[in-house]
Amino acid sequence: MLEKIRELLPDYCEDLGSITEETAFAGDIGMSSMDFFMFINNLEDEFGVKFEEEELHELLTVGDVIRCLKRKKA
Repeated sequence: MLEKIRELLPDYCEDLGSITEETAFAGDIGMSSMDFFMFINNLEDEFGVKFEEEELHELLTVGDVIRCLKRKKA
């Protein structure tokens, strides 16, 4: 999942650096809230899942997204 996220991120932000599970979307790579929403929509399509609005507020890092995706795919 981390590799897929690494593939998708360049479409939504420029300052990628080294992407790890600890990478914060807003703080580390400067992703805007609009870009984050579009990124999440792309993930929903890629992985065939649906994120609830309440969950989005908890997805602060790449690791948060991976853990949520794993729960949804289980």
